[in-house]
Amino acid sequence: MENFRERVPTGIEALDNILNGGIPKGNTVLITGSAGT
Repeated sequence: MENFRERVPTGIEALDNILNGGIPKGNTVLITGSAGT
């Protein structure tokens, strides 16, 4: 199933690839992790 929702790039190429082009417009995303990971 393809997702045609407009996406906002994060500016982090690897993350945008994982998110299929960026964060879906209108969504809020919280990303956590230890420093340097």
